[in-house]
Amino acid sequence: MYGVDDYEFGKKIGLPAVHTVDEAGKFLDIVKPFFGMDVREEETAREIIGTIKAAGRLFKTQKFKHDYPFCWRCDSRLLYYGRKSWWIGMSQLRDDLLKSNSTINWVPENIKEGRFGEWLREVKDWAFSRARYWGTPLPIWKCEDCDVVSFIGSVAELTEKMQQTKNTYILMRHGEAESNVSGVISSDIQTDNIVLTEKGKAQTIDACHRLSAEHQDIDMIITSDFPRTKETAALLAGCNHNITVECDERLGEYNVGEFNGKDVDTFAHEFPRERRFTEAPKGGETIVDIRRRMLQVIKDLEKVHNGKKIVLISHATPLWALKTAMEGLSIEQSLAAINAPGDHSGAYFPNADTQILSSKKLPVDADTFLDLHRPFIDEIILECEKCHKGMRRVPELADV
Repeated sequence: MYGVDDYEFGKKIGLPAVHTVDEAGKFLDIVKPFFGMDVREEETAREIIGTIKAAGRLFKTQKFKHDYPFCWRCDSRLLYYGRKSWWIGMSQLRDDLLKSNSTINWVPENIKEGRFGEWLREVKDWAFSRARYWGTPLPIWKCEDCDVVSFIGSVAELTEKMQQTKNTYILMRHGEAESNVSGVISSDIQTDNIVLTEKGKAQTIDACHRLSAEHQDIDMIITSDFPRTKETAALLAGCNHNITVECDERLGEYNVGEFNGKDVDTFAHEFPRERRFTEAPKGGETIVDIRRRMLQVIKDLEKVHNGKKIVLISHATPLWALKTAMEGLSIEQSLAAINAPGDHSGAYFPNADTQILSSKKLPVDADTFLDLHRPFIDEIILECEKCHKGMRRVPELADV
């Protein structure tokens, strides 16, 4: 278990493959007289020799020089350690590899049967996994309950097999407000007094009836703390047995800073969408900032609720930011979603529009963009097709 030669010899004579030493290099309690002692220390060697000698079983002791592995970074003494790995059975493919090699026109020709041919004839099984933290994670998930293993081949397959969110989230934009008619931006909660127009109220009532028909009873309404969203929430609550409305400032309007109070066209011309993801207007925030706060709302709700139908009432840009972040869309993909044809095929929200949020949250990094590396990928739990319990990714990385 602590070197290839010893391991192969142990297999040959039928010794059990059992660890007596932990990964810190200390004896396990299976070796009771030396439990907790470091196998690399001279004192440990003296204790072992003394114990064997006292038992009358010591044949001979002798010191000799030999190579020993050291860490190339910090010069710490290393320990060869047998551990489970993921393998590709290359030896099973040997005949096919040799057959394919015979059809290749090698230059120079002697490589075919020489260096490369010899390597193929002696090809070994490939241990392609590594026990490190940073690198390319193996796309392998294992059931925590029944040991079923699933190999994932694409982001689409990962999305399909992911566990769903515990709750159903219905995204809703406020009805038409006075600012929508005037075309003037109102994004400062301290000065905002924008309310719904009569048309906006009618839009909201229509949305209430639509939601009632599609989703029956709603369990919760959580709204941005702006007057136009709170008014929308009150109308929706009135259609749903006057359920309680909660406010969450994280659902608030896109803070455009110095552009607050200016018309929409000026903002679009002087600060186009392509800049908004990573660049904030003076005194404002970025789209990435919005995605972070909106995703945190979902994360917090998932911690405390289960099986609820929750309506989130917000504004066009925050809702678009949340929807595209949940789907793991890049900047380019998110911008393309705005321009997709049709009210419901794209990710942008007309007044009083309602859309179901994706029930699958892809792994995103601190900037809310798709990231399939650790630690983000390790947060993804798949559903076992056999027992329907959770499947977690194996900890190993690929040797690439």
